[in-house]
Amino acid sequence: MATRYKSNRAKVEARIEQLMQRELISAAVTYERSLQASFREPKSGRIYRVGKTPTRADRAVGRRFRSHRASAPGEAPAIDTAALSKGVTRVISRVGKAHFVARIGMSVQSGRSEIVLFLEFGTSRIAPRPAWRRALEVLRANMNNIRGGSSK
Repeated sequence: MATRYKSNRAKVEARIEQLMQRELISAAVTYERSLQASFREPKSGRIYRVGKTPTRADRAVGRRFRSHRASAPGEAPAIDTAALSKGVTRVISRVGKAHFVARIGMSVQSGRSEIVLFLEFGTSRIAPRPAWRRALEVLRANMNNIRGGSSK
């Protein structure tokens, strides 16, 4: 009597791809959330005058102008116009069989992509305000917790 063999390889490969994509999306979302949270942290830089119209909080303390508290060197950038935080994009695309790529950065449409480099690494006039590298450290720590080891 002949034994018939039916392979379920296609189903197994499809399930592995599905799990890989889910984990990649989860990692990208974790990175993005960590980055957004760093923008919302309290800042300790100097307060300076911006524009002509005071905000409600400024009026409450008697200011007749809009103020902005900058980030101190080493802190994540302080958000003033929200273009930086709204410009954070996450793109996950498939490249070949079972390969996925996640890109997290600034949208080109925002016109702020070069500012990210200036803030992250500093310039001759600005000390670094790292946010993207710190978010990556949080992601690595989360991945180490999942694996139970180190990923270096």
